[in-house]
Amino acid sequence: MESVTMRRRSVQTLWLMGAILGVLSGLVLVNPVHAQDIPGSKDHPFLSRLPFAWIVYYDQQEDASYPLVLGTLPSDDASIGDIEEKQILKGRVTRIQYKVDTGMTAATGYHQYGYAIERGKLDTLLARKGSRTRAPGGSVWLKKVFASLGDDALDGLVTSSAPSQRRYYAGRQVRDDGEMYLAMIVNQYSEKEVRIQVDIIELK
Repeated sequence: MESVTMRRRSVQTLWLMGAILGVLSGLVLVNPVHAQDIPGSKDHPFLSRLPFAWIVYYDQQEDASYPLVLGTLPSDDASIGDIEEKQILKGRVTRIQYKVDTGMTAATGYHQYGYAIERGKLDTLLARKGSRTRAPGGSVWLKKVFASLGDDALDGLVTSSAPSQRRYYAGRQVRDDGEMYLAMIVNQYSEKEVRIQVDIIELK
């Protein structure tokens, strides 16, 4: 039992070191799980994937609208249209969902992406834990705001072994060629699996 515990700690230590180095450098780490990415998918240049993560959902549209929702649903029956705190963005929309099944926690994953957010000098618009179901990051909120992902990808965000630990982040970066917005969900899907939804909207 002691040897198994030591091996687990060694793997976790190596994973954490790789995550810090990979995200801080802004490089996509090359690892075998990339072969499991769905066909045609790729990382966005702004955010590296975490080590041992692979892409289970990918969509990119050059001229699309995206509702960046920052407010709470007034009721379970409400829709996005009933939320006042939102922005309708239009531009290149890239949506990626990653799966990590190494036993990493949602808190650790969110913390590692924090380095990239800080490095990218994003202005934070909202950062929340999803403990309240109708608040940003909550299960009811997700079902309404992220419904366009489809059932499988949406399930990766809604199903959770620790819903109170689900994180939602929204931020904005001003660049020479326009603005970029990031919306991110980090969800503890199961005890050993985390799902990370990364939506990047580039305005021209």
